[in-house]
Amino acid sequence: MAFNPDIKRKIVRDKEGNRVPCVMCGVRYPLPDAVHIVDEKEWKAVHSCDRQINGIPLFPNCHRVFDEVLRPYLYRALDRKSTRLNSSHLGI
Repeated sequence: MAFNPDIKRKIVRDKEGNRVPCVMCGVRYPLPDAVHIVDEKEWKAVHSCDRQINGIPLFPNCHRVFDEVLRPYLYRALDRKSTRLNSSHLGI
């Protein structure tokens, strides 16, 4: 699901209203995507509403790479790290 228009505008434009570049490739695309860093459903379960801090501007091709490759990779890495941290704190 997409960000509401006000939040999307804050993610893809700077304070002067200029498009910001894609955080992955640096391209200033005419219609950049505002992409959820943390999955929207997971974010809303904790925070109840979308926020600008959970979004990044991405070129459409980079958006696809983020969704299909990077986000799953990051989630797995964080899950493994969390498991190790919890185990070490518990003395396991």
